[in-house]
Amino acid sequence: MRIFVGGIYRLTSEDRIKEYFSQYGTVTSMTLMKDEYGESRGFGFIEVEEDACGRAILQKIHVLDRKQLDVRKARPPLDYGDRRNLEKRWGTGKLSVHITRLHPETTTEDVTKVMQKYGDVQSVELKKENDSSYCFASFDHLFDPNHLYEDTIFIKGRRVEVNSVTSKRGEHKKKGIVAAPTLASNVNSGDGPKGG
Repeated sequence: MRIFVGGIYRLTSEDRIKEYFSQYGTVTSMTLMKDEYGESRGFGFIEVEEDACGRAILQKIHVLDRKQLDVRKARPPLDYGDRRNLEKRWGTGKLSVHITRLHPETTTEDVTKVMQKYGDVQSVELKKENDSSYCFASFDHLFDPNHLYEDTIFIKGRRVEVNSVTSKRGEHKKKGIVAAPTLASNVNSGDGPKGG
């Protein structure tokens, strides 16, 4: 079973994470996602040998190095994440999302902090109109695209809506996919309300 682990403290090592989850059973691998400078991006994936071990992990609340972890079963990347499948579903070109209902004081760093849990964020373009704020976030590759459209996502303490946008030959086309609340998994920024 492959398990997504988010909310990892930036100085926590792969060995430390693997050792922690090994108390539940055999962890065959741990991959900590890093940026171009080799620094932790705060999330990664573990592989466990037995499903019983995975189920035990998913049923617990985990705190490691004083940080509560966001732990859930990873979705198969071929559902949406494979580049060829993305092109079939959305068309060729860079994959972007349109994020609305942002807090007026939201920064590009706030958006990147949350969105990087789902993939390689290439850019964030903030827009403001009167008292409302929105942005376009572009991805080069998605790690967990199913949750991107299914999670209840909070940025700077405010619940936001996510729609996919495909840039193709300079044109943007909305796909009308809106983030819907789920009971099983919520993604929050550091200052947002915690999910159940």
